[in-house]
Amino acid sequence: MFRSSRIVLALGLATALATSTTTAHAETVPEAVQEGQAGGGAVGALALHEGELIDLAEDWGEAEVCIQQDEDAAVEFRCYDDDVSAAAGEGVGTADLRDCLVGTLCLWENTHFTGKRVQFQRAGTYNMADYHGGFRDKISSFHNDRNAGMTLVDFRSGIIADRKIDYLGKTVVANLGSVAYPDGGSWDNKTDRVIVK
Repeated sequence: MFRSSRIVLALGLATALATSTTTAHAETVPEAVQEGQAGGGAVGALALHEGELIDLAEDWGEAEVCIQQDEDAAVEFRCYDDDVSAAAGEGVGTADLRDCLVGTLCLWENTHFTGKRVQFQRAGTYNMADYHGGFRDKISSFHNDRNAGMTLVDFRSGIIADRKIDYLGKTVVANLGSVAYPDGGSWDNKTDRVIVK
């Protein structure tokens, strides 16, 4: 049922995009999107990258940075090839940690804010399997520049309760490998869900 609702969402999104000839960033809506061909049945979060609709759970292609858009945007995310392109496309500063905009949460696949990045600006519960070909168990650093807090969740199986760690707003962690995990080890590459408050 979840998969079919995502397909309906993808088709609805493609229909909404087809009614407009440009996106918020003056890109032409691709013909494949107009025809409702969103990657053969999308199941993850949908994004626009270089004029193509992509399913972030499947493959980011050449994209390195995906930034959540306003609630009224035609697509949930807009993706870019690198930090410099993201900075130019979103109208923000230089390509470094400061590109995590005020009021957003940025998650990186590598320590010290490197590698692929997904950026959230709205409160919500986000399953990491829906991002970055499955961003699940791949988060190594983050910058929460929101005033509100956040929670990282590691799914456990059987009778063992899920593990959670809460952070306040305005928190920066350069290496989740330095954050102790309840069962030993660290929180590096253990996050399955992020709750943005």
